[in-house]
Amino acid sequence: MGRLYFEEIRRKFPKEFIQRGKDIANFRPPGGENFRQLSERVLNKFQYIMENTDGNILITGHAGVNRVIICHILGVPIDNIFSISQDYGCLNLIGWSKGKYRLKTLNKLTKIIPA
Repeated sequence: MGRLYFEEIRRKFPKEFIQRGKDIANFRPPGGENFRQLSERVLNKFQYIMENTDGNILITGHAGVNRVIICHILGVPIDNIFSISQDYGCLNLIGWSKGKYRLKTLNKLTKIIPA
């Protein structure tokens, strides 16, 4: 199906849009996954990466993936996933030591100066 913008989705799928708003964590769009399923998939892989990699790690992801990881670190229920801001191109720094996470930087935007 191509990319749909937020207002376009609201207009084309009003019933689903309302259902999503009522239960953001469990609403599953046709052919997709809900935020609980996303969380399970992402956190399993994230934990594996953290436990099996030495040194600094760079992980890139879209806002949903970022929010799932940050919710987990901060103990924020997945129902409140959109309480965490994630601007396009932002940076989140996460520390990990002795099996514990620490969010060092959240949603930092940096200007990129062309060379």
